[in-house]
Amino acid sequence: MERLVLVRHGDYGLDGHLSDTGRQQIVELAEVLADNINGSSMLVLSSTAPRAIDSAMIIAEKFSTTFESHRFLYDEWDNQKLVSLISAHTNQAETVVVVAHVQVELFPKWFGKTHLNVRLPYLTVPKGTGLDIDCRTKEIFRV
Repeated sequence: MERLVLVRHGDYGLDGHLSDTGRQQIVELAEVLADNINGSSMLVLSSTAPRAIDSAMIIAEKFSTTFESHRFLYDEWDNQKLVSLISAHTNQAETVVVVAHVQVELFPKWFGKTHLNVRLPYLTVPKGTGLDIDCRTKEIFRV
């Protein structure tokens, strides 16, 4: 894995699915990712929440790939479990995209310290945005 992209799902309605605004947020985010990723192979992982699945579907469709949903990304967030899941797919993709919830704000600091041996800053992640961690250069960018 060369890049790890952490996405917070878009805005959503009372039914738990993306609203029109949320859909537009994720479409725009997918466009930015397409400009930045330039054809690398991609794995998309998602929480099981409808808003995260809707977001993952949009991103996966943009990159002509599929996605996997995992319950622990919704209600039982576990940093080590996420790293294990990513590691199990390391040979499958150069870029891993994780679509989840507010927990994506806390993961980079832990991941940087424990796996990249670098201090990554804490960055807020509003709905419909994300963070792109370049694992080669050990830098983090807002998406």
